[in-house]
Amino acid sequence: MDEEIRVCSMCGCELQENETIEVEGDLICDECATEHTTTCDHCGETIWTEDAITDEHMTLCSCCYDDHYRRCENCGRLVHDNDTLWSKTKVFLRDWNAPYRVALRTQTGVCQTEG
Repeated sequence: MDEEIRVCSMCGCELQENETIEVEGDLICDECATEHTTTCDHCGETIWTEDAITDEHMTLCSCCYDDHYRRCENCGRLVHDNDTLWSKTKVFLRDWNAPYRVALRTQTGVCQTEG
């Protein structure tokens, strides 16, 4: 019986058993995985870098973004649904310390406040 030879779907190199990574149904080598993939911060899945939804602090797959996150209309930061405040059709990052104000927080503090 001939052994099936598997090749990386990105670069075409022959894959060894211990250096195979599957990304969305494609088998790739470690080198291509390092160069072309990232990890979703919410679910931990390996995804293509070009398909990732990102900001300065977070990387998400499209499923996690669609199901659990929004993008702040003022600062562009990815915000978990539990931390959002809607103003008509816009979404903002909620400031839990000021329940009737919307403050857009960053890791270094408040970046902008809406009245």
